[in-house]
Amino acid sequence: MINDRLTRIAVPLAGLIETKRRLETTMTSTTTNPFDGKAFAELFSEYKAAFNNVNCLDDDTEVNSEATRMYQIEEAIWATPAADTAEAHLKLEIASRDHPHSLIPEHALQSVLDDTRRLLTGGASPLFDPKLWLALWTQDGGGYAVSCDQLNIVKPATVLPRTVELLAEIEQANNRDVLKAYILNRDDSEAGEPNDWQGLCNALETATANANQPSDDETCDRNADIQLKAVQALMLHPAKDMAAFAHKMEKFAEHDCGSYSDQIKDPIIATLLADTKRLANIA
Repeated sequence: MINDRLTRIAVPLAGLIETKRRLETTMTSTTTNPFDGKAFAELFSEYKAAFNNVNCLDDDTEVNSEATRMYQIEEAIWATPAADTAEAHLKLEIASRDHPHSLIPEHALQSVLDDTRRLLTGGASPLFDPKLWLALWTQDGGGYAVSCDQLNIVKPATVLPRTVELLAEIEQANNRDVLKAYILNRDDSEAGEPNDWQGLCNALETATANANQPSDDETCDRNADIQLKAVQALMLHPAKDMAAFAHKMEKFAEHDCGSYSDQIKDPIIATLLADTKRLANIA
């Protein structure tokens, strides 16, 4: 509990909040927190010392100085991953004690949430459904490509409000890794779903459009790399019918896949041969 001394001098509740606002105004993105990089146990020890000083010191200037120090320590604590659930719980206790509940910093709560996800569920949100996310993403015109174990999310041409929500969700915790694992480990029936094929087609069309836009060298190289990965993802996906196979052959010619390096070209040709045998019912 914050004692009468702190209530009288308005620290740390209102005072610490005001200190926080002042520091956020004066600190820039390049400002170094002197407590960054310290181990959690060391930070907690520093925090307890600062909290005790705020309670015990009589000079208002010294109290405000310690309140500033305490705020910096807290910021370092939020930025430090908890090693176990006890440390995650300790973060929440600190936030609850030092801030009115309606004013607990959002990034402090996010830090605790990230810790619990990582420690209790392996980093994924238990609410995240990769199959549903992928279906909604492709419905909105979004695409994706998995190449060389990397997942590339391709935005649709028109960004809808739901698109923004889906992008925010995929970047939470390690939801992106969960989605990649889902795509790589699906069985054949799931891999043949229309949304999956359409997502690959959407990804390639969007990537091609981006690659054809005038841009600086760095952006041009990045767009070309995304386009290549989108071509690979589409060409390596089994054609579910002759229409899909014909589309793949059109894209093979359009993107001159025959000129690719053997490392890229050979798996594509092998997939096309497998498509013809399967669609022609050749053993």
